[in-house]
Amino acid sequence: MGLTGVIDYLNLDGNHFDWEKDDIHPPWTGKGQNVQPDVVDLEATVRRFDLGSPRNPQSSIAYDMQVGDGPSKGECVIVARKKDGGAAQKNYYILVVSATGKTAITGEAIYQRIGVGHTPSSCILWDQPMTPARIS
Repeated sequence: MGLTGVIDYLNLDGNHFDWEKDDIHPPWTGKGQNVQPDVVDLEATVRRFDLGSPRNPQSSIAYDMQVGDGPSKGECVIVARKKDGGAAQKNYYILVVSATGKTAITGEAIYQRIGVGHTPSSCILWDQPMTPARIS
């Protein structure tokens, strides 16, 4: 995930969040498969999101290289869920990603991070297909 310029991060207190364990596998957890010794990437499940029109006021996305609101639809990787609230009201913390058009030697699509943010469950398109991917 090599970028230049300003990058926003999520400031999450670990005690108030359930960290995603199924959709994202950093190489240091031992769950991911690092296929190239000189490349560090994340194995992840990419999901689609739609913040709506007008944009859902409970959502906030900070794009790495964009001025303004950025697109209201896209693809993301779930990083964490806020512990309070029922399933329909859970707030999800996400990496916003974009396909590079390349494929890893293991067959997964390669994506890159383009932003970070949070959104309620209602903005994650749970009924849409998921994509196994590598985020580099």
